[in-house]
Amino acid sequence: MLDPGRTLAIVCGADSWPSMEQFEDALAFRTTADAVRAYLTGEHLQLPTEHLLWLFGESGAQHHLDVIQDFLAKAFGERSPRGGGWTVLFLYTGHGFFPPSSQEYCLALHDTRPPLTEETSLRASSLGRLLRAVAPDSDRLLILDSCFAAAAVPHMQGPLDEVVGRRVRTVLDEEPRSGPGSVAVLCAADRDTWAEMDGTLSWTTFGRSLVDVLNAGEADVAGALSLVDVCRAVGVLQREKGAPAPEVHAPTQKAGDLARVPLFPNPARAASGVAGPGRRPPALTAGPTRTDRAVAERIFDVLAVQPHRLVRKGGTLSGRLVEKAARQGRVRAGETVGAVAVPPGRLPGSYGDRMLVFTDRALYAVTKHGRLRCPYGELGRLRVTLVSEEQHAGHGRYVTGWLVNVRLGVDDLVEYGFWGRAYAQQIHALLSAVQGAAEG
Repeated sequence: MLDPGRTLAIVCGADSWPSMEQFEDALAFRTTADAVRAYLTGEHLQLPTEHLLWLFGESGAQHHLDVIQDFLAKAFGERSPRGGGWTVLFLYTGHGFFPPSSQEYCLALHDTRPPLTEETSLRASSLGRLLRAVAPDSDRLLILDSCFAAAAVPHMQGPLDEVVGRRVRTVLDEEPRSGPGSVAVLCAADRDTWAEMDGTLSWTTFGRSLVDVLNAGEADVAGALSLVDVCRAVGVLQREKGAPAPEVHAPTQKAGDLARVPLFPNPARAASGVAGPGRRPPALTAGPTRTDRAVAERIFDVLAVQPHRLVRKGGTLSGRLVEKAARQGRVRAGETVGAVAVPPGRLPGSYGDRMLVFTDRALYAVTKHGRLRCPYGELGRLRVTLVSEEQHAGHGRYVTGWLVNVRLGVDDLVEYGFWGRAYAQQIHALLSAVQGAAEG
């Protein structure tokens, strides 16, 4: 298990990017970073405060690299200058991206800016080289809560002659052993998938699942949790939310697979019979005619905390909009419209053509070309997916937009879009949160 006296943690990321118009500011990243810091220094791990380097929200790619190098070198001291016997845990939460000029995976910092987006970001390759140079004999755990996170994995490997012919695997058959110099990476998403925020927009879905697993543990695991155990439990929660599945990789296995070594305290083992977060009760399975007031109340609790720009409800829901939503959605007689999600005015198209209508009994997904009604008792059957597609914009130009596909059964499908990426992600996260509320 991790020894607090021989573990160093580095927390990086950002929640705002003033010079990057395509990146929306997001409190969710700071919430995740704060929660992970509280876990690291709290009752379970009890990491000394001097063993934690907090860089979240700071600017300067070179500044990050210099401070990380000094932090590690000072902690290692003369007795272990290469980090032998130490574990380095690195967490990044924020936007991960590929700049237009290359396929170099980058972690956006507060001051990341065009046209030098790559140079003003924390490049995965630079981070990997720094850790190999400063802490080559340490065990390194990286947790990346960002889009396309698995794209960073190859940069955590050694030089090419060390890794030719080696295949990154999630689970090995050999007995778990670690270091010196082993690396394991827990990724919020694979190299081709966007990470997501939850319906409240105050957490990333991965960050919330990760913190829940670490704080509650897994009753089905005897002893401490490995990174593989954590990934498996987080994956269960992510599937329940309809969110991207996490991945765990061990790109450098000098003496075995670090991802399978028991490292994290398991609080669930201290309370026999208490299920961990990856063993939640089964979801409600209600028939199509079921009306459950408790389910509706839970859904409207989720809607109540959404920002006005995303969901109109209560005093921000005008009688005119209620009337239009009922007419456009062909809301059934006897149902009451309680909330409506309409696109912000800056987005193209009339919100009369596209909206999500929440009544006291059902969700209606409405577009100019289709309509779908899903009773709250059937939300467990609803399939919500986020897809991108190109549309011809004239003069040989194409634009990429995003759709939230909402499907109930085989034939009922509404393609809710064409949106920008940020708004489509928010709608997808909102629907996922509503589904989670329906499951209880």
